[in-house]
Amino acid sequence: MGTLLPDIIPHFSYLHNKYFLHYNSQSLNKEEFQLWLGVENHYADDSFFHSMSLFKQGMISIEEEMHKNLVLKELRRKYLISHVLYELILDHLILERFPDIAENIYADLEQVDISKLGIFLKKIIGENEKVNLFLDSYDRFLDRRFLGFYGIDSNLVKSLHMVSGKISQWDFNKETINGFTAIIRKMKKEIDFKLVFESIFKHKEIR
Repeated sequence: MGTLLPDIIPHFSYLHNKYFLHYNSQSLNKEEFQLWLGVENHYADDSFFHSMSLFKQGMISIEEEMHKNLVLKELRRKYLISHVLYELILDHLILERFPDIAENIYADLEQVDISKLGIFLKKIIGENEKVNLFLDSYDRFLDRRFLGFYGIDSNLVKSLHMVSGKISQWDFNKETINGFTAIIRKMKKEIDFKLVFESIFKHKEIR
């Protein structure tokens, strides 16, 4: 649960930078410390992953493909778009190779005692409207099964637009859908899935 929190609570990185980074974890009980450790592992893994040459080369490849497209080459902040899209493609590849993983994750999340999670979060960040809203709607969050959304090619473009469309000022239309879908299909063939994840697992074993 701790590892997933940064991805499922809105604007969690802001909360992490403001509260978690400065919090004394010694004041947590055993269960709370495991949650805290999961959060910190998430950011440590992110930092390593984003520094990998494989990740940087993947971003470069996406940007190169964007420059070949009459519509996509005009988009602003290609660095942001390529960063988000590369991660979405990897999520998609995980779901393709391990189709049961999403349901297994949700089965684990259904076992979470939401009251204990709430106590943990309030210890560190205090009252927060968006966090409280997430806790109150946790059952609806589980019902939505949003992880399965990334299993379909076309949905990746929709997700990409949700994250980067406003910032990079691009519209979700037929031209952008077709352009990004072509890039996704090309990248899926080029990404060495085994090499990427073996590198990550090796890093985790060393750490």
